Amino acid sequence: MFSCEERVVEKPDKLIEKEVMIDIMYDLSLLQAIRGSNNQSVLDSNGIDPATYIYKKYKIDSLQFAQNNRYYASDVKSYNRMFNKLNQRILDNKAAADSIEKKNSKVLEAKKADSLKKQQELKNAANK
Repeated sequence: MFSCEERVVEKPDKLIEKEVMIDIMYDLSLLQAIRGSNNQSVLDSNGIDPATYIYKKYKIDSLQFAQNNRYYASDVKSYNRMFNKLNQRILDNKAAADSIEKKNSKVLEAKKADSLKKQQELKNAANK
């Protein structure tokens, strides 16, 4: 029998560091979210294939990614911790993006109100 800590899957020859693997998984998550949303055209118009982009960015190939993903997934507890870090990073970045969007919304509303005020002033001046 195997001990709880013993991996059944062999360590890949080209091991991707755990933190880098989390970065890869994060980037893939974002790209897949874009692909699954109405923003697919952003990827298409920029000629971005998510998998190809990831392989070039991290200087890996599909086999290396698959072997490393299988290796890390073979330790369910560790893999779960990796996903928890990934999820937390997504939540943190979503909160930051929401904050920026809220600020931008307020700026746009202020500009719109200012523009309407100027239009009204011009209209009033023209009526005099």
